[in-house]
Amino acid sequence: MDKNEQLFLNFIEGLVKYSPKDFDEGMGTVYERIMINKYFRKLMKRYDIESVFEGPSDGITGVRGVNSLIFAKHGKNVTYYTPSKVEEENAKKNWDKVGNGVEVDIKQGQPLKFPFEDNTFDFVWNFCIAEHFSDPIALVKEMKRVSKKYVLIMNQNKYNIGTYPHVLYHRFMKQEWDHGDLKWMSFSGLNKMMKRNGLKIVEKGVIDVPIWPDTWDTPVRGFFKKGMGSVGGEWNWTFDKSFKEDHDLIKFSSIVEKLPIGRFLKLPLAHHLYVLARK
Repeated sequence: MDKNEQLFLNFIEGLVKYSPKDFDEGMGTVYERIMINKYFRKLMKRYDIESVFEGPSDGITGVRGVNSLIFAKHGKNVTYYTPSKVEEENAKKNWDKVGNGVEVDIKQGQPLKFPFEDNTFDFVWNFCIAEHFSDPIALVKEMKRVSKKYVLIMNQNKYNIGTYPHVLYHRFMKQEWDHGDLKWMSFSGLNKMMKRNGLKIVEKGVIDVPIWPDTWDTPVRGFFKKGMGSVGGEWNWTFDKSFKEDHDLIKFSSIVEKLPIGRFLKLPLAHHLYVLARK
């Protein structure tokens, strides 16, 4: 394992430690999941997707390994791939708790060498992972190899109004920047990953566009929970709420997300960007 792969493994296992034991992810992560699930339901209607590969790992600061549960709930064959044995065991436990009997294939192996034959899966994707590689073009090349049809990358948006305050936060706290390379967190970066691999871009857009800036990994979940508890209220946003879009706070927070305006006008509040491409 080279230095970059070791750093990536450390990043993933750090997320496992950060993952909430009580499955309370906080409103921001639940909102994020709701919007991603909504988008994936559209993809399943729009495109022929029967088999799904997610990996290597995912970059969410929440419950590990269950981003593709929405596909499994719709009868798709799901494979989750991680470079970490620690995360492999954690993801298996999480699927047992939230999957309600749906099946998933969870495997562990090298981050840039997937143990699958060419053209194995209809849909290959990952979330906030590509920007953590020194050469994400090589990662997309491996994703393309195992895909029969589609490759999707979702990553952070460097143009969000919360990005550079968080960069300053890291400097003030004397913490190493561990969120990946900002140059890949843009549409130009995503386009480069896809086009350098000969993939045809099908669609692109912004996703997870609430009314608040991206706090990245700043620990606000506990702050709100403690604050509400001190006045006799509750602030519980467990994973199961990510399949419920009718909560009043979610509806209010998605005002900008639903506006019929171009993606570039939403960039200041968009937490994530995505590009879907086809072989």
